[in-house]
Amino acid sequence: MFFIDILMQTFKIITMIEIYCTSAENVYQRLNERLSRHIAAPIEILRTENGKPYVKGDPLYFSISHSGERAIIALSSSPVGVDLEIFKGKPRLLVTSRFSERERAEICGETDFLKHWTAREAFIKFSGGTLAEMWKRVEFYGGNIVLDGEIQGVKLRFYEFYYGVAALCAKS
Repeated sequence: MFFIDILMQTFKIITMIEIYCTSAENVYQRLNERLSRHIAAPIEILRTENGKPYVKGDPLYFSISHSGERAIIALSSSPVGVDLEIFKGKPRLLVTSRFSERERAEICGETDFLKHWTAREAFIKFSGGTLAEMWKRVEFYGGNIVLDGEIQGVKLRFYEFYYGVAALCAKS
């Protein structure tokens, strides 16, 4: 399993973010293992009205994503969103047509497409929204997430793997 430990400076406090890459088949087993390292009590995972999972009674935040046979988990001491998409080696013209003109101008290949897609999804997961309600309201261009025309105060970090791209979204 691939493990990255990232420390981000956030409003003069240190925010812990841990990223784990695993197989999609084992993602929930790995999630429970990782949560158990931070939480002594029995772990009960619940979902918000929009389906965002959270640990009952604990301030530990997490986000998961899977694509094909791959998965990624982000654990954090503050809200976090993560998305992973694997390369498919073909144009995604129908989906690309749903991006704004500014976004399309930045998309020159599959890696660029996946960065734009995962940035949007990671932000939507971070904010606790749904794709259905937020997709048309969110843009990613110039390295910023823009919601309803306003640049959001979030930090994005991208991870490029030989099999795809992941984006992590947290407070800046």
